[in-house]
Amino acid sequence: MPPLLTLVELREAIADAIADNKKAYNVPTICTALGLVSGDSNEAFSSKRVYVRSRIITKSIGELVDLGEKLLERYPDADDLENMIGLFKATGRGVTGHIKNLIFAADGPKPELVLNDALNNTIEIVENSEYCLVYDLPISSTGLLWKHLVEWWSKKNNLPFPDKQTEYDLFYRLIKSLASPPEKLLFETYFKYFHPKLAGELPALIPQVYLR
Repeated sequence: MPPLLTLVELREAIADAIADNKKAYNVPTICTALGLVSGDSNEAFSSKRVYVRSRIITKSIGELVDLGEKLLERYPDADDLENMIGLFKATGRGVTGHIKNLIFAADGPKPELVLNDALNNTIEIVENSEYCLVYDLPISSTGLLWKHLVEWWSKKNNLPFPDKQTEYDLFYRLIKSLASPPEKLLFETYFKYFHPKLAGELPALIPQVYLR
């Protein structure tokens, strides 16, 4: 059976194609030309690949294939990307991945997990369940966005949605699970920089994931 093309592989190939062919100060221009969210060169100078990834993380595999084809018109020597696009077209087979159990953000002892049913991926938390969060809703084709996580949190805790205070409540609950200053700095910087830019399309940044 031909191999499946994954979202992660395709995202990486697109990020590599742009990063390998463009200077950092030109990356925002090419991304904007491709219809991606605009930014500035300072962000691109930090990491060209991260700059690109952050703008394509919510796209479906079909959207990424379309974007990859546009890139190949500009950069026909992007062999990895060309091979992946060819694989998808030849087989029509891609996989977006499905999260059945997302256990994360323990703010105390880590959860003890057992696999009750390997065939159906049924997980039971046998100890310390009170310290962690479990997201058990379906993940849409956009991936898990921050607004989805906030809505889940609001229903779990009977809080209003949409509501800024509910967002802050979840944000600080997630911060509590981070043990080191670098982790907290990364988490806070991500929201400070990307939340105003992406708003409702902001991908959720999930701390301390124990099982997917």
